[in-house]
Parts: sequence; C-alpha cells; structure tokens
Amino acid sequence: MRPDVAVVQFSIDLLFKIDRFGLSGMAFDLSSPHGRMLATFLSGIAEFERDLISERVKSRPRRSKSTRQKTRPPSWRPT
Repeated sequence: MRPDVAVVQFSIDLLFKIDRFGLSGMAFDLSSPHGRMLATFLSGIAEFERDLISERVKSRPRRSKSTRQKTRPPSWRPT
C-alpha cells in the first residue's frame, strides 16, 4: 500500500472511531492518563475546526451596500 493511501485510510478510521465514540454517549474518565489524552486531542480538533471556520469567514470578499442587489417580492398583477 502506498504511504499516502495508508495515511488517508488511518484518518478515515480515526474519524470513524471518534464518531462512534460520540454517538455511544460514553463518558471518559478525566482522572486517567487515557481520558486526559483523549480530552486534549478532541479539544485540539475543535480548536482547529473553529480556526478554519474563522479564517474562511474573514477571507470572504466583502460587498459594499451599494453593490448589493435589492430583492423585492415579485409584483402580482391580475391577468
């Protein structure tokens, strides 16, 4: 198997396991090393996603009010 395919497969497997963990509703013990590691990992992923969304929103081109199209409901005329 090519290395890039192996990385993609690992990522898919990891995301599947995280998704299954979230759906199961299981709580994890934050007093154990495994629980703290999982909490740190999930908070890192959440922060990463939040930063990506923030960058996407900030990079959107801004339109001035004068260039926006005014939308009106279609006029109704009896025929």
